[in-house]
Amino acid sequence: MALHRSRLPSHVFLSPESAEAYNEMTRKGTYTLTVFETMWRDKHPYLLARGYSLRPRYAQDWQPSWVGTNIDPYYCEDSILSGKMSVIDGRSADGELVAIKHLQNKGQEIEIAGFLTSAKHPNNHCIPIMDLFPDPEEPNFSFMVMPYLRPFNNPEFELIVEVAEFIRQMLEIVDTALC
Repeated sequence: MALHRSRLPSHVFLSPESAEAYNEMTRKGTYTLTVFETMWRDKHPYLLARGYSLRPRYAQDWQPSWVGTNIDPYYCEDSILSGKMSVIDGRSADGELVAIKHLQNKGQEIEIAGFLTSAKHPNNHCIPIMDLFPDPEEPNFSFMVMPYLRPFNNPEFELIVEVAEFIRQMLEIVDTALC
């Protein structure tokens, strides 16, 4: 991943001693892929073939972008560890930010999400399924792709009217699901 040094603020750069300390921490495994991340790295080529890319951290030949530089890893996208086992962010072929979920076929989640997505109603605020395809290595699992969204409370509600509008939209979802 190419870092554009001219665009970075001065506080991103470390002293030579600090940079070496981070390089040593990296060599000792501080930023190594977790077990869950290794699963996503291994599935990345298949996802690429399906038109979805993951962050550079999940490329087969990933090398930390800060090693050999004086840039603090905290400011490097590829130092961010994934906190969830079954969901990861990615991009579609057209560059849209997406959420990719690896889930079991036997549960009801796929069926429910499909039902909510298929409801053709002007008040349907449900998140659409953009793509659903099988995992060829694990026949009991599939990948479900949806738009990447922010948490409902980000930014936080500031006015009562915002809370009321949120509740109104949630009630529309329930109404849509029951129709």
